[in-house]
Amino acid sequence: MGIRALVRGIAVLAVLAPPAVADPAEPLLPVDVLSRLAGFPLVETQQASDAPNTQITDTAPDSCRTVYNSGTALVYGDDYASYQSEIDSDGVHRLTDEQSPHTASQSVAVYPTAQDAAAAFGRLAEGVRSCAAQTFVAHEPDGDIVWRFDRAQVQPDRVRWYSRQDGYEAWPCANDHRLHGRSIVSATICQVVHAESPAEAQAVDARLDRITAALAARTD
Repeated sequence: MGIRALVRGIAVLAVLAPPAVADPAEPLLPVDVLSRLAGFPLVETQQASDAPNTQITDTAPDSCRTVYNSGTALVYGDDYASYQSEIDSDGVHRLTDEQSPHTASQSVAVYPTAQDAAAAFGRLAEGVRSCAAQTFVAHEPDGDIVWRFDRAQVQPDRVRWYSRQDGYEAWPCANDHRLHGRSIVSATICQVVHAESPAEAQAVDARLDRITAALAARTD
């Protein structure tokens, strides 16, 4: 499982980039811009999609099902007008003492109305509230995976949390979703963050801020 399973969890850091230009036809950030905002070079696309994943993974407890499937139709439904997502990495595939992978994902879902977007965002927000500060098991086809969910923040137009796979606690995935008009934009950064260094977590949060703000600007 390892990094492959971690990437599945994403789907289901830092020089300022140039100002984002709105382009509804190309809602995602170019990889060079995403690299600058994320703070590391991205050289390999691991996954790209024009529709949310429809494969929903069960969890125990069930209250964490939405969190684990946050990039799927369980949250986004099927009434969106457009959807784009991409996961990119620095090309490192194994977490070792000598090296660690860096991945960054981005997604933009645009709905016919702001009410439709708010309804989908509300499903995510309620799922995050239900799962807050829990350890849960994801029942993947190739075996169960234990995850820890923490640092959750739920605001009217923003939801954030950290996910950590059992055995990879020092390699968390930080998630940020924003409701912006008719759109939901999201970003995830996975990299080593040392528990004894709150400054590292704050740096990741700041980079996520910039990514989701740039994505939101492209939907205006």
